[in-house]
Amino acid sequence: MPSHLSPIATNASYSYALNFTKTPYRTTWVPLPDVAATRKKLGVPASRKHPDGTDFLTLPILYDPSTIPPTQQEGTFVGDSFDIAIHLHNKHFSSDGGRPSLFPPNTLALHRTFNAHVDALFSIN
Repeated sequence: MPSHLSPIATNASYSYALNFTKTPYRTTWVPLPDVAATRKKLGVPASRKHPDGTDFLTLPILYDPSTIPPTQQEGTFVGDSFDIAIHLHNKHFSSDGGRPSLFPPNTLALHRTFNAHVDALFSIN
C-alpha cells in the first residue's frame, strides 16, 4: 500500500471517496487555466468530448504509485471522478472492513449506468 495517493483536483468529490475509504492522500491544486495543460503533460486522456468533438480536459486526476508495474517507472493516473471511485474499489477496498467499499455489493453495474446517463446529460449540445 502506498504511503499516499496524489489527487490533482479542482473539486472535492475525490476527497470524499478517499476519506470514506480511509485512503491516505495528498492533494495538488491546479489553477483553472492550467487544467488542460496539466492533463496533457501527465498523459491522461480526456474522459469526455465537447459537442464539437474536441477533448474536454477536466479534473480530478488521481495518481496511484502503488500500481507501478515492474517494467514501468510510474504508477497509474486515473482521470475522472467515477473512474477514481472504481479504481479505489478495485485496488484499495478490503473486505475485512479496514477500507470500506464505495459501492454496496452487486451494484457496480447500476452505478456505472447511472454515471453514464449523468455524463450524457452534461454533454448535450
